[in-house]
Parts: sequence; C-alpha cells; structure tokens
Amino acid sequence: MTIISSRPKSSPGRIDRDDPSVLPRDARLALYRWMLKIRRVEERVQALYPEGDMRCPTHFSIGQEAVAAGAQFLVSPGATP
Repeated sequence: MTIISSRPKSSPGRIDRDDPSVLPRDARLALYRWMLKIRRVEERVQALYPEGDMRCPTHFSIGQEAVAAGAQFLVSPGATP
C-alpha cells in the first residue's frame, strides 16, 4: 500500500503561513484555549467524581478535545473560551 502525502518533503509538519487555507494565529489560539479549558474541566470532574457528590454517569472525552473545540468554533466563530 502506498500513501501519498500532499506535504512537501522539505518541510514536514510545518505550517505555511502564506497558505490562505491556514487559520489565522488568533483562531488557532482560540481553538487551543477551548481544548485546554475542556481538558481542565474534565480532569476536575474526573477527580471529584469518586467523592460521590455527582450521582450521574459521566463520559469523558479526554484526548478528543479538538472535536468539541472545532465544532464550537464552526457553530459560533466569535465565541471565546
């Protein structure tokens, strides 16, 4: 099986800031802040859950914060974390 990458071999993993499809820096920072906030809240809930004050089942998405942050960004692009 051959996998073809669209990235140039000279700059693997680098962001081409001149590429119009790249999000502006402030948008990338906003996404990062959303992901960080989601992670911190979920870690706190996970730490408090064993105390028994929360009597409902929880589902954590730790490691999948980008999905929620990206959806929030698309639904309300002006929102801030």
